[in-house]
Amino acid sequence: MDIQHDRPVRLVLVGGAYMSGRRWSAEEKYRIVMEALTTSAETVEICRKYGLSPNAFYPWWKRFLESAKAATAGKSNTTATKALQKENDRLKTLLAESALAVDALKKPWRGVEGGAAHG
Repeated sequence: MDIQHDRPVRLVLVGGAYMSGRRWSAEEKYRIVMEALTTSAETVEICRKYGLSPNAFYPWWKRFLESAKAATAGKSNTTATKALQKENDRLKTLLAESALAVDALKKPWRGVEGGAAHG
């Protein structure tokens, strides 16, 4: 699991050690947290390996575990999930309305030649 260091890295003095002041993508955070969870390496070693402050790492780790707990409990309260559910409900309503309109158009008109009812 190699992390690409393709962005410029700014080193900042943190607690006597230089740490990167860069932004980490969600994928990079995921990989670093997974490495901490699946290897025997100390968290401090992993942070040092990536030039990451442990103070930056621990909130990632906490959010990761909270998300895992919510996912295994069947909870999904993220803003994105709520927005997708709202859009899904809107589309279901639109589909139902369209199906009713199509059904209404398929019914024969009274008084129209070829219709079921004449005069």
